[in-house]
Amino acid sequence: MFLNLPDISFFKIKLKPLLTNKLSLILKCLSELKEYILNRGFKSIKEEIYFLKHQEPTIVSKLIYYNGIYKIETKKPYSAKPIKKYLNDELRKLKRYFDRYFCTLQYGRQFHQQVVQIIKKII
Repeated sequence: MFLNLPDISFFKIKLKPLLTNKLSLILKCLSELKEYILNRGFKSIKEEIYFLKHQEPTIVSKLIYYNGIYKIETKKPYSAKPIKKYLNDELRKLKRYFDRYFCTLQYGRQFHQQVVQIIKKII
């Protein structure tokens, strides 16, 4: 088993409202950011590259993360034993996903770094 959950009080935490608020805040932030960029644009290609490489992924990764947790939380059963089994099953799915796609993820990171290096040479 992946989880050692000795105390049932762990399951009394209400994550759904917290996650809903976080997701709403992130979506609002993305919407305002999109509007700002459409109105202002970028001063240079370097500024645009920096935004696309560092700032946007930070926000979008938070959206993906909290949305994943929200999906897990909303499908969670109510009683203790099924919750433990459900969470262990979800952990297995995540582990299987990362094990299966590790090479793809690693390749994507390397490819991204190579593209950035090429763009830096052009600029």
